[in-house]
Amino acid sequence: MTRPLSFFLLGCFFVAIAAPCATAAAKVTDSDFKIYRTVQYAEALRDARKMWARGDKTKIAAAEALPAAALRDAGWTQDRFGEVDEAIGGIQAALRSAKDGEISAEDLASQLAEYDATAVATVKKHWLDVEQTSDSQRAEKQVRDEAEQEQAGVAPTAAQLAGTWILDADATLEAMTGGLSGEDGKKLAADLSAKMGKPSYTFGPGDRCEVRSKGTDGQEKVETCSFRLEGRTIIFKVEGRKREDSLQAGIRNGKLLLGTGFGKVAFSRK
Repeated sequence: MTRPLSFFLLGCFFVAIAAPCATAAAKVTDSDFKIYRTVQYAEALRDARKMWARGDKTKIAAAEALPAAALRDAGWTQDRFGEVDEAIGGIQAALRSAKDGEISAEDLASQLAEYDATAVATVKKHWLDVEQTSDSQRAEKQVRDEAEQEQAGVAPTAAQLAGTWILDADATLEAMTGGLSGEDGKKLAADLSAKMGKPSYTFGPGDRCEVRSKGTDGQEKVETCSFRLEGRTIIFKVEGRKREDSLQAGIRNGKLLLGTGFGKVAFSRK
């Protein structure tokens, strides 16, 4: 074998074995990018739900399964996600460095040349939106909204409202505080009952309603009114008054919840 030919073959050998070590030129289309962001958000949602699970093993296990489920739904493997993550991360880092003035335009072009052209075009199209979006904040808001929705219960129907509902001090504290047990809980429940008495709402027949409450003089006050439902809102019209009053309402665990936030009061069926 001649010397030049041996060098040529040796060079081809090194190129062949080095090729797999070069930066993976993973192709990333708009569709790929969308899947990638969906999996990323699933990871953020996993972390947020674990944080809000309060040690509930069932909720923690369900949260842990979210990223794998997102990959499965997309038909991706973890390896495919890793390839796309590496490509997008590298391109984003180069664009960020150029934006911050840390590298020159020539260096940026050199770095981006290592990646698939479609991937570069895709990331350039979307990266600024990603830079300005916090998955963790979005996920935490979603979980918080879900928790508030769960606490508020489902919108009642007229059939579910029919009958008499009486203040439930223990359930009210649960709705207000998320649960308070022990002597402190008992004391607060007793104080609440002493302050509010035993207010009640009787719905029906039809659109008739009777409200019993403790007046400022400590005596029981009875008002008759009509009511109507608009989604989660019960709108009352007391006889003899022009003005209408309204309360947010929900049914949760067999309780009627009226009001919002710390002003939420729970009632049980008589």
